[in-house]
Amino acid sequence: MNNQSSPEVSAFTVRFGATASDMEDVCWSHRGEGCTVDSMIEAFGLRSEAPSCLAPIMRSTDTGRPDLMPETAGPLAASLRLSRMYRGDLGQLGAALGQYDAFACGSRDLAGWMHHSPAAASDARSETMA
Repeated sequence: MNNQSSPEVSAFTVRFGATASDMEDVCWSHRGEGCTVDSMIEAFGLRSEAPSCLAPIMRSTDTGRPDLMPETAGPLAASLRLSRMYRGDLGQLGAALGQYDAFACGSRDLAGWMHHSPAAASDARSETMA
């Protein structure tokens, strides 16, 4: 993380009652090797399966260490593409929320699930019909 808080951000947060994140010297930011998601999980005591599954993927994506988790490729590609499509953070975040929900639901509901190609599914049906 190399975002430093600025007078503009401080003025914005005061004006709109907002909370800055992913910047130095703010509550919701990276701590040590963790990312903002890790900070929030710890602060809110979120111990359910979905945050536990999603956090390492988000940490790997957010800290620029895709080598930590192979699942990082999807969120990282989505984030990079959205940053090219939207100039402002709000537009990018609005477009990304559905994807983040999908990643979270996938972490919770699809553990161990594998996608099978139509050809593989067809071969499997042929074997069971024989």
